Amino acid sequence: MQHPPKRKVEWAIAIPSSLISECRDLREQTTKVGIVGRAAAIFRVDEIYVYKEGEKASYYQEIIYSILKYMECPQYLRKYLFPRIKQLKYAGVLPPLRTPHHPLKSERIIVKGHEYREGVVIENDPVKNKSTVYIGLDKPITCSPARPLFSRVTVDVDCCRILSKEEVPVYWGYDVIKAESLLNAIKISNADFVLGTSRYGVMIGEVEEDLKTKLFSRTRKVLIIFGGPHKGICEILKEEGVDPESVCDLIVNFVPYQGTKTVRTEEAVLIVLSILNAI
Repeated sequence: MQHPPKRKVEWAIAIPSSLISECRDLREQTTKVGIVGRAAAIFRVDEIYVYKEGEKASYYQEIIYSILKYMECPQYLRKYLFPRIKQLKYAGVLPPLRTPHHPLKSERIIVKGHEYREGVVIENDPVKNKSTVYIGLDKPITCSPARPLFSRVTVDVDCCRILSKEEVPVYWGYDVIKAESLLNAIKISNADFVLGTSRYGVMIGEVEEDLKTKLFSRTRKVLIIFGGPHKGICEILKEEGVDPESVCDLIVNFVPYQGTKTVRTEEAVLIVLSILNAI
């Protein structure tokens, strides 16, 4: 099997806590967040920022954050890393990601002669600078260096070495980060290109070639920002006291002449990422 390579340009998305504000119950909220998590994995998104927006922002943010983190974690590690919390009551409805770092027990993720797996530290020996790591197989592996107990790590199985996620040469899932506001998400992302999505933006057909040049030859990291069910990014940023055009390098309408009154956030994520992936 050919594994998906890392993107040369990092992709990050920012979604609002209000994403799930109109859902009837936790099950529906879980399903909606699952769509976003699955889309992020399909299109090799590196980071998801969940920013506070609207009523009960902290409450909804925690639900989205917990579900996205749970989704991204390989199934064989979840019992070690996730306690029984109410936010994950309906985690059973979430779709599996089946990304390279979510292998079946019988699968081996081998890239350029090295096998990689995610694991959790179950024993450590600071004196010998060694960690015993459970990696979802019959026997744990001993590798260096020592890491804190029950911390999640990435392992090069062949070298018996703990390494950073960035060192793995294939797509290795997304990180989830909380932000206090949309403007805060933009600032802490440290992206050198901020792409806004709005029905009031310039039509995608008019800037497709410009986007292709900027996103794939002149940019290190792009942040794609999405609005919520009641307010778009322009309204949200103005309420935060910021001119949208002063913080966005480009604001684009990715669904010209949309046939519905609104496009839901999870629908917008799928639409935008699929278009950018094809450019």
